Amino acid sequence: MCFFFHLSYLLQCLTWAAKPDIVCEIGGGYGAPARLWLLNSVHQPKTYVIVDFPESLFFAEVFLRSNFDGLTLHYVTDAKPLELDFVHQFRVVLCPIHHLDALNRLRFDLVINTGSMQEMTEEWIDFWMLWLKRQDCRFFYSLNYFGQPLNFLAESGNVWSPRPTPEWAARMLRFNPPFTMQQSNRNFAELLYEKTGASPPTSPTALDARFKQARERFLNGQMLLECMDIVRLNAGEEIMWELLQRVIDLRAVPKEAYFLAETLRKTGSEQFRRLHGEKLTEIAARLQQVRALGRENTYSN
Repeated sequence: MCFFFHLSYLLQCLTWAAKPDIVCEIGGGYGAPARLWLLNSVHQPKTYVIVDFPESLFFAEVFLRSNFDGLTLHYVTDAKPLELDFVHQFRVVLCPIHHLDALNRLRFDLVINTGSMQEMTEEWIDFWMLWLKRQDCRFFYSLNYFGQPLNFLAESGNVWSPRPTPEWAARMLRFNPPFTMQQSNRNFAELLYEKTGASPPTSPTALDARFKQARERFLNGQMLLECMDIVRLNAGEEIMWELLQRVIDLRAVPKEAYFLAETLRKTGSEQFRRLHGEKLTEIAARLQQVRALGRENTYSN
């Protein structure tokens, strides 16, 4: 089934992100997605870059070399910036995370992460979001957990990811794509962003209008996903507060509620604290208790 899982999001990327010449995958595992990108008959990128831990890159190199005779592969051994002309000499480039600066001068048509950002700590999510902001790239595709119950954060080390900076415009926000639901009983979000570099970012008035439209709908996973995208674009604290009050009444409180409560608790204005501080403190304490009683970052069912 992994073959079809990888193939499904490869075809999604080719549908929405045109024909990328250079693809970068954050966390490429043993190289199965890379193999499909380099073999598929729709479009093959000139170069496929995998960024991962050295231990994982070892398995990726062994797997890919065993599948492609005479594969041109470059393993990055230092942080000296690579030039695009040099990179295009290779079908595959393997870059250890600690040499990430070697990719600074490259322009990626597409960056991919599937099934691993949910496992990262909040600090690592911030690290990758800042890298995406800084790196020259056009599209970012993510297929990761979203809306998991706060009391069972299986395989999760953070409470909301990914969360790209406002320079990225959401082109696709899809909760629980059908094919994913056939393989897992956990909630996913399939996301595609395009870097627009818009300055200034989306106006508060536009965000208010989007939220007013969304609030009229039934609160389900899709609606929550769209509202969290409004939060990502620097929504005001009143939007976050209203959304928080709605999600904590769900039968299974999603982990993103914890993100909303902690963000408001840490960054709420003085006026906001006067109006809602006492109730926010109660909600935050309740969510902290729910999280503490549950399990997280575990592979057990």
